[in-house]
This record gives sequence, C-alpha cells and structure tokens, in this order.
Amino acid sequence: MDLARPATDRLTVLSLLLMLSLLESLGDYLYFAARSLGALPGAILRPRALASRLFDILIGTLPLACVAGLALGLVLWLHLHHVLERFGAAAMLPQALALAVVLEFAPTGAGLIVAGRSGASLGAELGSLRLTEQIDALEVLGQSPLRVLV
Repeated sequence: MDLARPATDRLTVLSLLLMLSLLESLGDYLYFAARSLGALPGAILRPRALASRLFDILIGTLPLACVAGLALGLVLWLHLHHVLERFGAAAMLPQALALAVVLEFAPTGAGLIVAGRSGASLGAELGSLRLTEQIDALEVLGQSPLRVLV
C-alpha cells in the first residue's frame, strides 16, 4: 500500500505543475490582449497608416478569394449536378448554386481566406522586424513596440 502512494504523489505534483503552467500561459495571453486593446485607440488616431494597412490586406487577398470562390463554386456544381439530374431538376442548378455560394459559402470562405492570408502576412512582417532587430531598437529608444506596431 505504501508503494502506490509515492506514484500518486508524483502524479499529483505533475498535474499541479501542468495546471500552473497552463494558467501562467493564459495570464500571459490575457496580459498581451489587454495591452493590445489599450494600444488600439492610438492606432485609430493614425488614420492614414490604418487605411494603408487595410488596403494592403484587402487588395492582397482579393485574387486569392476569387480563385477560392471559383473553385468552391465548381466543386459545388459538380456535386449538385448529379443530384438534381436524378430528380429532374437540372434546370434549377444555376439558382441553387448562386444561392448556396452567395448566401452560405462566400462569406465564410472569404472570411477564412482573409484571416489566414492577413495573419500570415502580419506574422511574417513581425518575424522580419524581430530578425532584423528593429523591435529591439524600438525598446532601446524607449518606445513601446506594442504602441508603435499596433
């Protein structure tokens, strides 16, 4: 009976350490989110930089969203064509396809594509700034990198 106790004690200690580590990570994320939201009004005060960034993100994503929408419509057409032919409603295919793509798939697909591409672009830009030590230079100059970059 005494031999099982040290194993459960170790398991308890490991689970507590894991829980503390997860709580620490959650606290770090919440602290970063609070600091980012605090820096957001400063970004609104720079409308030219904000408009330039939004323009770059949206115009850069447009070709990718168009190609993905075309592929989505083609795949949907291929699947619906056989089903509607089986029931004799092949004439309804264009209306069904337009409704399905425009109402359901296009907003979701466009949102995912914009989020993915803009997230990757911003992540690559921040990585480049860190690699070339520009973020460190802002810290040395006494400026908050969060306020400058947000």
